[in-house]
Amino acid sequence: MIQFTNISHRYGRTTTLHEITHHFEEGTTTVLIGPSGCGKSTLLRCIVGLVIPDSGTIRIGDKEVNSDSIHHIRKSIGYVIQDGGLFPHLTARDNATLLARQEGWTEQEMKDRTNELVDVVQLSRDHLDKFPSQLSGGQQQRISIIRALMLDPEILLMDEPLGALDSIVRADLQRDLFDIFESLNKTVILITHDLAEAAYFSDNLLLMQEGAVVIKGSLRELHESSLPFVTDFVLAQQQAAVKFIEKLRP
Repeated sequence: MIQFTNISHRYGRTTTLHEITHHFEEGTTTVLIGPSGCGKSTLLRCIVGLVIPDSGTIRIGDKEVNSDSIHHIRKSIGYVIQDGGLFPHLTARDNATLLARQEGWTEQEMKDRTNELVDVVQLSRDHLDKFPSQLSGGQQQRISIIRALMLDPEILLMDEPLGALDSIVRADLQRDLFDIFESLNKTVILITHDLAEAAYFSDNLLLMQEGAVVIKGSLRELHESSLPFVTDFVLAQQQAAVKFIEKLRP
């Protein structure tokens, strides 16, 4: 579905991505994990054309991501950011249907699709006519997920979608997201700082450091790695990861 070939990018003197080559399989969930500043968000932004690599190529399906193709490609991508990115002057419904309205959908088409997705994300329809300031953090993030899924994209990109939520709300939304990933069969790339969360969502983990992919694999493969950075990263989070997985995946 998504192919990175020798992708590199720099901001000034800082290398944000360093010769990344990776194939994201269709219908799978891949989690990018690593410390702040390691290049996770930059990688996602390259996929949607918000960041232009200095070298290398990105292909989505049979199309290369470039200035000529990006407008069409973006219609096949849903993108969720950490704080939801809702427009405060629009209701939840208008935020959710923003892209569909731009595509010329009828009011009935938007209503039907919104009602369908409200059920998917486990949100009451009563919340659709409220403004973001009237919604909790978890409710706002569910609206942002509806917006990302509105056009039924093949790809779903999620940049720390749960990072700003408190632990109870976060756990509830984690379970709902897991069910969404399982049922909708999208190609998902999700960013998190939390190794426990990463292992819960997928066995396809990419651990990044300073713009490079250090290791690819499952939590077990990360655990068995002898690379010093991987060992330090896993040990720092291992105890919390084990407890988390035992609780949610008995």
